[in-house]
Amino acid sequence: MATDKLYMESIDSCYLKEFEATVTTVDENSVTLDRTLFYPLGGGQNWDTGTISWDSGKLNVTEVRGRSDVQHFVGEDHGLSPGDEISGEIDWDRRHAHMRMHTAEHLV
Repeated sequence: MATDKLYMESIDSCYLKEFEATVTTVDENSVTLDRTLFYPLGGGQNWDTGTISWDSGKLNVTEVRGRSDVQHFVGEDHGLSPGDEISGEIDWDRRHAHMRMHTAEHLV
């Protein structure tokens, strides 16, 4: 099942900062979620960073990749399992800077 890309739902969704999701797949240093606001590397744009929190902890998301299934890189020994419910929060300052740069690139 592909990750739902919440940032693609509307123009307004690009301004959302927080979301809830479920872990679908776990790898050694990354997790895949059923839905995400984290924009992955692609289209000439860098990925979002931020945090994933759940009852047992909080992790920094340092990289995001993928088109169908979006992987959130959180480091080894993350402690997440499929089915875990998480809260995600993107680094808004970074996202907003990338949005402004992207617009400026189109203008040039």
